[in-house]
Amino acid sequence: MRIRIVAIFSLVVLLVAPQVAHSAQSLNVNFADHYGGGTSISRITTSPRAVMTMGAPYVLCSSFNDPKCASSASATAILPICKSISQADCVEALAVSTPQVESGSATLLKTIGTTIFPADAALGTPEGSDWSLFEVSQLKSAGEQHLYAVKVMVTLEKFPGVGVKSTDFSASVIPYTLGTTNTPPMRSEEFIDPTGKTTVSTTGADPNCIWKEMTQCGVEGKFPKDARVKLTVHIGNYLSTWLHGRLTDPSVTITAIDTKQNRLTVEAQPVDVPASKTSQSVDASNSALVDSFRDLAGNLPPGDIGMMVEASDSDAMRTFARFEKFFGDKASRLDSVWSFRALGASAAQSGFATMPTTPAEIMAAMATMGAPSAAGVSTAANALGMGAAAAKCSSQVSAITGAVLGTSSTTALVGLVTTNAMTYEASPPQFVDGSLNYKVAGLHFNPDGTVFSGRYDLVMDAKVARCLYGYSDSNAPLQASVEVVDSNGSSRVTTATLREVNGWLKLGVYGFSFSSPTLKVKLTQATPVVKTEPAAPATAPAPVTTPVTAPATAPAPVTAAVITKVATKAKTISCVKGKTIKKVTGATPKCPAGFKLKA
Repeated sequence: MRIRIVAIFSLVVLLVAPQVAHSAQSLNVNFADHYGGGTSISRITTSPRAVMTMGAPYVLCSSFNDPKCASSASATAILPICKSISQADCVEALAVSTPQVESGSATLLKTIGTTIFPADAALGTPEGSDWSLFEVSQLKSAGEQHLYAVKVMVTLEKFPGVGVKSTDFSASVIPYTLGTTNTPPMRSEEFIDPTGKTTVSTTGADPNCIWKEMTQCGVEGKFPKDARVKLTVHIGNYLSTWLHGRLTDPSVTITAIDTKQNRLTVEAQPVDVPASKTSQSVDASNSALVDSFRDLAGNLPPGDIGMMVEASDSDAMRTFARFEKFFGDKASRLDSVWSFRALGASAAQSGFATMPTTPAEIMAAMATMGAPSAAGVSTAANALGMGAAAAKCSSQVSAITGAVLGTSSTTALVGLVTTNAMTYEASPPQFVDGSLNYKVAGLHFNPDGTVFSGRYDLVMDAKVARCLYGYSDSNAPLQASVEVVDSNGSSRVTTATLREVNGWLKLGVYGFSFSSPTLKVKLTQATPVVKTEPAAPATAPAPVTTPVTAPATAPAPVTAAVITKVATKAKTISCVKGKTIKKVTGATPKCPAGFKLKA
């Protein structure tokens, strides 16, 4: 959601900018997974949506109860450190371990800055804070990177007649070293544009610092070799039903705090993600591209035009397509990244179905809580991020919709997608023509000229997957044929695996290249092996069955982890049709129609 709001603000600025265009004017684009403190700060404003659609003034608000934000509002809240085990919307703990340092428990050094706005228990809104800084003393003793900055950010919207709803969240852990800065403090402020309208700007960003405090700042560093990061946060329960991001070998644990909040723990290794940048003369650039930065009067903003794009944001795929030809075919650097985010309302801005957030969607979703109407089920199905295909999975839909509405609680993790691609679709795989389709994009080469090798991992609740895609027999194993279609139409896969263990379906596709491949995964169901027991002797006594009663303890946490033990050993074969090669994985894999087994 963050880049969407920044983009709206940029457009607001462009609408009022005087006409300035000269031969030295440049268009500078930086494309990376994150920019630390350079693109976010806790604040409450009038709704950018109302600014763009209704011409409402764009102003700062002291709280959601501020009269200026009476009808609608938007907020970005960087979450504070938890002061109790039951506190809502906060950061509980961090640990960073390595093969040499097994525990790696981190100690809070401080939260920089001051509270921007307080929490409101009546509205259920969090405190707007700033980055929290940690130290891992064991890593310091071992001579390893030991300073880490944590930012967990929630986006909120105020809807007339509905109230305030969290619509998105993201979490990042970034290693840093201490540096200095001479730029002013980060702050949001109102100013009057040349037309006399009030608007809002965030100033003081330093591209070399992820956080700033006075003259001191944090300069991004590198994770130790084979580091494993564990972050625990308290977050709204419907925000943790589908996660995506930059992780390797992830493990996710969710337990309920109350009917509205979950305790979410994510543990994983970081992943190397490409970044790139370009600077183009406005005069020499593609005119259609430059025209997209003009205001309604056809004017460009004064001076050079700067654009910072977060690669895992919902709009990033489309932005990458616009600028791809200017990046060349080689990344400028590889960033070691540990981050994840919810499939929140930002996905809807890219045309993907997601949880109900507008008043109309929420009201329609309420119809699903009793005897659901067809329209209501279809609307609420979007809560799973699966669109109309999820309508038949009413139990999962109702649970998540109830959490959105505050009428029930859920600890259901539907799925987790992780990838090292420069950018990717911020949604679950789309079910099209019998295949799960997932799009990624990036540049062909690493900074050193070697070919970048893509990886994609999906962990999904097996019951939800079988419900969505029509494989109701839980005893029949699933198998998958995987095809990676490059932008030139050719297909190549190095490795593909599909496993189903302990209630989780895990798919991995590795070794594909770029620039904009589509991953197509076709699931099929193998015929289950039916085992029959020999008949018991006629004189044998009837067996005695004893019911098993669950212990009267709290329910076990929901855990989605990399699966290391497989009940049935999977086999992978290569199938060929012309220049297209497909990998088929399963207990008894078979080539799809039209393909033959590769010799």
